[in-house]
Amino acid sequence: MANIDGLTFVSGSADYTAKLWNIHTGRCIFTFKGHPGWVNTVVSVFNSHFLTGSDDNTIKLWDIESRQCLRTFEGHIGSVTMLCLVDKKTFLSASSDTTVKLWNLVSGECIRTFLGHSNWVYSVVKVEGRSTFLSGAADNTIKHWRLSSMEDSDVYNNVLDCDVKDDDCDFDIEMGEK
Repeated sequence: MANIDGLTFVSGSADYTAKLWNIHTGRCIFTFKGHPGWVNTVVSVFNSHFLTGSDDNTIKLWDIESRQCLRTFEGHIGSVTMLCLVDKKTFLSASSDTTVKLWNLVSGECIRTFLGHSNWVYSVVKVEGRSTFLSGAADNTIKHWRLSSMEDSDVYNNVLDCDVKDDDCDFDIEMGEK
């Protein structure tokens, strides 16, 4: 789900749609159709735009005001499992194809593909204040990546719980091994 403006949110669904909801009434305002597969992930981009990632291996950019799909991003060969906004111009996508991709929101171009996981990538998050991000996968690893490099900077196997420190971007490992 993605909070759009404090009054509305968007949810993805197994019925291949994304729905815009009124937070106060709980009513569906509009149903966005266009994916021929489950909508697994939704992220707000700016006030009236959002992205959806689907089992159809694509990502779509939607405009709430016109209620139209503005662009379809293609490049994954597996389900898109999670999306993460990096800044106003770029976002990350995680996929069952074992990759994370960095996209240009304006041009639709895939800027970079990050390889290294050996199973579905289920989560991706930008590290606040840094030019890095984390990805978590079904291969029991969390990888710490530099956005400017295709190589992971740190790999933690079998991590069950970890937190990023504010001061030096290292990890506090509570369970698991480095």
